[in-house]
Order: sequence, then structure tokens, then C-alpha cells
Amino acid sequence: MKYIPQVLSTTAACFVMMVGYAVQAEARSVISDIELGANGTLSGQVVTQQGQPVANRDVTLKQGETAIAHAKTDDQGNFVIAGLNNGIYELHSAGKVSVHRLWTQHVAPPAAHRGIMVVSGTAAVRGQAAALGGLGGVGTAAAATAAGYFVYDEYIDDDKKPAS
Repeated sequence: MKYIPQVLSTTAACFVMMVGYAVQAEARSVISDIELGANGTLSGQVVTQQGQPVANRDVTLKQGETAIAHAKTDDQGNFVIAGLNNGIYELHSAGKVSVHRLWTQHVAPPAAHRGIMVVSGTAAVRGQAAALGGLGGVGTAAAATAAGYFVYDEYIDDDKKPAS
């Protein structure tokens, strides 16, 4: 019984390390460079995973916690936001958030895109399967707890009676 704290703390430490890695993988964002059109115009389209346009969808552009502009998609899923300047913005639409570095005309890097496409539907999460071995958070917690129990039960528990 004297080893229970060590087993529990080891199990908890392993669990925290695995979950910490998964959270770190989710927190990373890819920032895309976008060249604005004339008059600081940002154009884009919201589509389904099958490529079908999503009409009447809200699109919000933010810098930090401040909403800079709002738009709604048309029948073809297209939206336009004008009057923007250089800077890093978050685009919120279809339940997703993407980060973009917007550039005014003639100063954008050569690899900058001319518009944004938002794909609505289930988000793809990168890094989690490798980080958690395909178990997910609950499965990882269960596996770590079970491993700690078996280590204690088989190797440390000195209350067992000897086999006769």
C-alpha cells in the first residue's frame, strides 16, 4: 500500500504528457497569405466538403477579440468584404476559424492567394491520432489508469498471500 502515491503520480504524469502533446498539436494554426483586391477587398467562398456552395452563411472577420467586418454569402457561397488593410485577421464562418495575413495590392508576396475558400463540415484535426495512438482522450485516460493499476497489482502489491 505504501507505493500507491508513486503509481498514481506516475500514471497522472504519463496522461498529462500525452494530452499536452495533443493540445499543442491542435493549437497550431497555418497562416495563409492573401492579396486583397482593389480598395482592400477580400473575396471568398464557403462550400461544403463536397464542393457545393453554402448560401446565406455568416462570415466574420476579426482582429483579436474585435469584429472588423461581417458579410453573408450569396447563392453561390461567395462573400466580399471591402476597406481592409494589411494585417493578420481571423475569419470565422461555418463553425471554423482560419487565420490569414492580408496584404494590400502590390505588396503581397508572390505566393499569396487572391481569395479564401472555407470548407464547412467536420473539421480535420491534425496530430491527434499520432499523439494519442488513435485512442482519443478518454481511451488514453482509461489506458493510463489501467496500466497504473496493473503495475501496482502485479509488481508492487505486497499484500498478496504466497501461492501454496
